Amino acid sequence: MGTHHQAHGDERELKPRIDLFIDAYEEALDTLSAQAAEHPDYADAQHRLGLLFYLAGDPEHAIERHERALELNPRYTAAASALGYALERVRGPEAAFAHWQGAQERDPVPAHPHEHGGVALDLALAYGRWGDPEAGLRILEGVRTVGRHRYLAERERLLLHAGAGRAAEARALHAQLAGADPLLAKLLAAAGIDMAALEDPAAIEAHLASREANHNLAGIHLYIGLTYAAFGAREKAEMAFASALAADFDLASYHVQMGRLAALEGSEEEAAAEFARALAADPDHVRARIDLGYELAGLGRIAEAITQFQIAARHAPSYPDVHHQLGLLYAESEQPAEAEASLLAALALNPKFPLARASLALLYARTGRPEEALAEYERVLATGLRSADIYLSIGLLHLRLGHAEQAIEALRRGARLNPRYAPIHYHLGRIFQDRGQRARAYASWRRFFHYAEETSLGDRLDLFRTDLAPLRPPGPWSGGGPGAADDQAGETDLAA
Repeated sequence: MGTHHQAHGDERELKPRIDLFIDAYEEALDTLSAQAAEHPDYADAQHRLGLLFYLAGDPEHAIERHERALELNPRYTAAASALGYALERVRGPEAAFAHWQGAQERDPVPAHPHEHGGVALDLALAYGRWGDPEAGLRILEGVRTVGRHRYLAERERLLLHAGAGRAAEARALHAQLAGADPLLAKLLAAAGIDMAALEDPAAIEAHLASREANHNLAGIHLYIGLTYAAFGAREKAEMAFASALAADFDLASYHVQMGRLAALEGSEEEAAAEFARALAADPDHVRARIDLGYELAGLGRIAEAITQFQIAARHAPSYPDVHHQLGLLYAESEQPAEAEASLLAALALNPKFPLARASLALLYARTGRPEEALAEYERVLATGLRSADIYLSIGLLHLRLGHAEQAIEALRRGARLNPRYAPIHYHLGRIFQDRGQRARAYASWRRFFHYAEETSLGDRLDLFRTDLAPLRPPGPWSGGGPGAADDQAGETDLAA
């Protein structure tokens, strides 16, 4: 394998690499440690914890966590990749090489399309670091790199061409990469990978050697960035996302995180633009497409949002959430048949998906199918989901079918869940008025006016008072609180 591998020394310590993020790092370590303890069979928690241990200069514990992640999910390519670097620090390059080679032979085509080439890239760079760049290039030639690994593979190919003395190929690839995206050009320049460096063997050797100490820790930098974003520390979040991008040139994930940061700050247009940039870097990035769809919907661009979710459904047909959101968008654009098909697709994937079930019930209610809507709402309640809004819908459906008693019972259940939900009291008042129970109607309307003043209905109360004034019992309109003492029948109504 060559003799270019350098011995580890103090200069290779990894702890200083997180000094900038130390507070968020400790928060991440506490969170993931608790998560791993609570869910010991959660492979992702084990893997991320391993990355944090490695980043903190504790490769022994990193090995334990990555091995545990691979026990839980033998096809977890990211864990297989990270384990090799931890093994290299503890047991030397031969152990890392043997591990990566075995992982590549056992699973040449990883389970997730975005992981194609993951371990192969580590193996190729290992050859380059250890003095055999030609062997590394041969590995890369046989690997189909897609999605998040595409630009990373090209960068590694660039270094290996230079390391093998292929200056012309290296210059051509550098020009291609630098012209592909302004961010790539900026990253190459920041990393010192310019035309002059490509013709300097010592510089290339240094770049290849640095990959062992700065391997793909992008996941942790992204995690830390999201922690800062949640705290509103935009500048530090951006720096963490930039560190993740420098680690693996994953342009798509970088733009996704910047889009989410913009969305957290309420900048929907900026967020949508970032998600679009992510898809330009990787058209198969499902998360970017879903996030773009949400932002477009929030901007009122429903037709464009539908297109994004249609593509996402083709790329990820087993995601119930995608079909659910597509159903909601179809319903909003008055395409009930398409909405029903999408919601049923979501429920076929997850029959206990209460929000999709509630959305289907609402669709049936709005398209003149009250019996089917009631049946779906019963299935919603069977999942354990309860809300005043659901009971309001059930009550109004019963009322539409002429089931006054069932309507009253459903509305009362909703009012017991949320006594301050004004629309329930309004509709109870209507039912009691129609039944000639003026005292109970008046009590319900008093509750309605009392609680509606706290909501968005407040600016419409004068209209309601004008409509309902002729129906109130004789006597002064006090506008007092709900269940006033002069209305004993109404006072006990909700407890009935």
